Amino acid sequence: MGSVEEVLLEERLIGYLDPGAEEVLKRINRPPRIATTSSCTGRITLVDGESHWLRDGARIAYKTHNSISRGEVERVLKRGFKNLWLKVTGPILHLRVEGWECAKSLLEAARKNGFKHSGIISIGEDRTLVVEVMSSQGMSVPIVLKGIRIVEGPSLDILLEKANNILVQSRIGLERFSREVELLRECF
Repeated sequence: MGSVEEVLLEERLIGYLDPGAEEVLKRINRPPRIATTSSCTGRITLVDGESHWLRDGARIAYKTHNSISRGEVERVLKRGFKNLWLKVTGPILHLRVEGWECAKSLLEAARKNGFKHSGIISIGEDRTLVVEVMSSQGMSVPIVLKGIRIVEGPSLDILLEKANNILVQSRIGLERFSREVELLRECF
């Protein structure tokens, strides 16, 4: 495996790297005892399905890591979905770390910056810990249910403004978190 920069370049070229993630990931991976294993900077999706949270019962009709416009939503709505959900998910990171003190410091920084759904999710055979840092910011709202459009007109504009704001605010938290992680002394 190469340097952080080499890995990020490869992931960018393959298309695995979310827009805007590179600088954040460079800072997070700077302390030598921390390595990201996966990341998402947050996204907005339109999900087709009766229950948006079921993997087998739903599929993504549209996805963006940027803000969403009314025009984008209207284009998707023209496809005639029976059920369609607007879903905003904040950033999520998986970090492999060495040592309990480093994990504890990461979790404190995460919670301080709005990642309240964070914790240690596994312990490796080599005793490294996997810390999941997950934003508590998000939103799931049905736009169409049972073939009936339930959100339209000014209500849709207000909803999209809120969705875009949630994405921006969660990214600000990710930026602050990454700057704090870059300075963690417990991980050196």
